[in-house]
Amino acid sequence: MNAKLETFGVKIHHFTVRKVRIPQDMAADFEEKTLYESKTLEKQMQQERDRLHLDQSEAKMKLEEECENAKMAQEETQGTSLAQLVKEVRQVEATTTKELNLKAAEREAEVTDVKVKSELE
Repeated sequence: MNAKLETFGVKIHHFTVRKVRIPQDMAADFEEKTLYESKTLEKQMQQERDRLHLDQSEAKMKLEEECENAKMAQEETQGTSLAQLVKEVRQVEATTTKELNLKAAEREAEVTDVKVKSELE
């Protein structure tokens, strides 16, 4: 432009173009190129979020299974302990009953002996 206007003594330092209109297909092309990176980044972030969600779900399920297994093991241990205590209590009861019966029989034998001796005398 300076070359054409130089003959008239005009020198252009800068200029601004206003109200520029480009064809719609070119505008769509440029918009698509501009949005491509944003959409790609969005998809990558979506995949990362989905992956993290899946990892979290798997970790949660694993933790729930471990807790359930620990609970079952504790219940089993408690059941075994209870059975052992019941067994010990029954043994003590049986031993006590046996000793009581033995003492009652001895007492009965002594009473009978005393009666028999007193009748003989």
